[in-house]
Amino acid sequence: MQQIEPLFFVLAGLAAFLFVSGLGQPPGRNKLSLGAMKQFRPRSMGKGKLLEGVADAGARRAMRKDKQNETFLRQLKQANWYWEVGEPQMPSKDAPFWNLETLWGEKMVGAAVYGALVATVLLVLGIMASLLFQF
Repeated sequence: MQQIEPLFFVLAGLAAFLFVSGLGQPPGRNKLSLGAMKQFRPRSMGKGKLLEGVADAGARRAMRKDKQNETFLRQLKQANWYWEVGEPQMPSKDAPFWNLETLWGEKMVGAAVYGALVATVLLVLGIMASLLFQF
């Protein structure tokens, strides 16, 4: 019973965090997200809606006016990967991303996937250690 309590507290804390972060969303949020539009959707997300929030976060990060985005934009244009809004097709089909929104979306999807993998490995190692070193 003592081993289940910390897990319960972690899950309760996560639920409370998600609830509070959901309250912080603007009330008049648009139903159509940027993640749903093909031009702003990272390729690694596929066609599902599971990570649409990640694509929206990537789009919000791409809208910032800072030196990092200026550098990324210049590099995308130099590589002929940049897809202007309103153009009918991508300049290069082999490009991993084609604008700042998809670049940041790919970065955030990667961070979420690798973060989940690391968390899973740590959880499994913790469970194994607690089973092996029981007194």
